[in-house]
Amino acid sequence: KPFEYLTSRGFKRETIEEFCLGYDRKRNSVVIPLYGPNGEVVGLANRYLSGEIKYTNPPSHVLDKKSYVYNLHRALERVKETGTLYVVEGYFDAMALHQLGYAAVAVMGSHVTKEQAELIKSSLPEGVRIVLLPDNDEAGCKAVQANISRFGTAEAAYLRDGIKDAADIVAKGLTLVEALAG
Repeated sequence: KPFEYLTSRGFKRETIEEFCLGYDRKRNSVVIPLYGPNGEVVGLANRYLSGEIKYTNPPSHVLDKKSYVYNLHRALERVKETGTLYVVEGYFDAMALHQLGYAAVAVMGSHVTKEQAELIKSSLPEGVRIVLLPDNDEAGCKAVQANISRFGTAEAAYLRDGIKDAADIVAKGLTLVEALAG
């Protein structure tokens, strides 16, 4: 069930395996391992395949969401090749951009916290370009200016109409360039 869900959203088997995505039958959810900066598992999130709740994250005593950045360890490797880091909202957004060959991290929401911005900036090599790629909704677009100011030097890119988030890019079989507005 989760494999079909993920492949229907454009994710390749290699991506599913690389991110070690699993399935919790009892909860009917995709299990998403959350990794620390050195690649160690620090918690698990769930993406429910049915019901009203979409996601659950570990409790704050296990993982402080305001200072956690998803996929940082992989992005730090890839950014050496690309020179650009994309900051997106959700787990699947970061996975989608990774699958497309980009360095991407997720902040689990539309707002980048001060702690997340500091962690990202302090982890990056000198000269890396930071690009915010918000979800194509009111909350994501409204948060951009505040998020840019958290980084000091960052840019924003926007998705064209009909593309709701970065994960939608792979779901629709597009490239990042095809999905960007203007």
